[in-house]
Amino acid sequence: MFAGQYGTNLWGEMLREDGVERVTSTVYNPIYGDPFRGATPIHSARQFAPGLTNLTWSAENIGGTRMLPHGFNVSYDFYLGRIWNFVRSNNINAPLNSDPYGPRPGPANTNILEMQNSGQGRVNAEFFGIEQHAMKRVQFFMGAVRVDLVDDTNDDEFFTPQDPHSNAGEMAHRSGQNEWNFFGNATVNLPKKVQLSANMNGGAQRHYNITTGFDNNGDGNFNDRPQYAAPGTPGAVATPFGLLVASGGTGVFPRNAGVSPTTVHLDMNVQRAFSLTRKSKAEHQQTLTANIRSSNVLNHPNVTAVGGVLGSPLFGHPYAADNGRRVEAGLRYSF
Repeated sequence: MFAGQYGTNLWGEMLREDGVERVTSTVYNPIYGDPFRGATPIHSARQFAPGLTNLTWSAENIGGTRMLPHGFNVSYDFYLGRIWNFVRSNNINAPLNSDPYGPRPGPANTNILEMQNSGQGRVNAEFFGIEQHAMKRVQFFMGAVRVDLVDDTNDDEFFTPQDPHSNAGEMAHRSGQNEWNFFGNATVNLPKKVQLSANMNGGAQRHYNITTGFDNNGDGNFNDRPQYAAPGTPGAVATPFGLLVASGGTGVFPRNAGVSPTTVHLDMNVQRAFSLTRKSKAEHQQTLTANIRSSNVLNHPNVTAVGGVLGSPLFGHPYAADNGRRVEAGLRYSF
């Protein structure tokens, strides 16, 4: 069992955004060049919920390593975890009729973002590994981690649910976190004193959120998710998840339902060291090492961002990625 603490950055942000030291304003339908002309700003402030406590979590683990013949070792670990009382924000003064200028439980035209101990989560995870370091010419390690982590906090104290009055659909995988991670490295001693080394890592099932791009419920948070639509609904968008509409549909669309493509990074290096010292027992050995190195040798398109706004031309399409293959050659002289 463990208990977490709040960092100074979180505490400082709460002190700043109290509605006095720093005023945060939202203007709906602003006029270009003069956004405040004829507008009524909606102000936002943060506060702590009464009786706020530290988060608590537990973790259990069982695993082991088995030595096999010929220098092979295999490892396996299984983890269970549970999160209670994680802090997240919620607008306790959200409008009652989804109109940002509509009636509210408290002050008009004001969002009160309260830090609450309402976050929950659970996780089960597995680790698999195999290694070989006894062979003369080949040594390697390969492993994989599967993490099934579901919570309603996104590991962010300033995270807010899409609906301040409901938690439906919020329990989901965290944004940007892979369910599968795999990795490995190897060294191969080739003839003629040539050495090949490789390093690999990748991930799969990385989730991202799908939103409407609008503040449909007027709570000041532009994280509203679409709704399911019946066939023939005007404005409905056909997606891999079914027909979706920004508003006026039915059902609760889950958070972080989007899944990014699998990433694979494989870097390789080939090198050969040449001794320039004639006397083997010389005090200062001289060596010239030549190498050719390639990052992302497979030239795999490692996507880092996918469009998640319904109706956008980029919806469902990757629009950012890591660098492609790059090859470098080098010489290193040591003495």
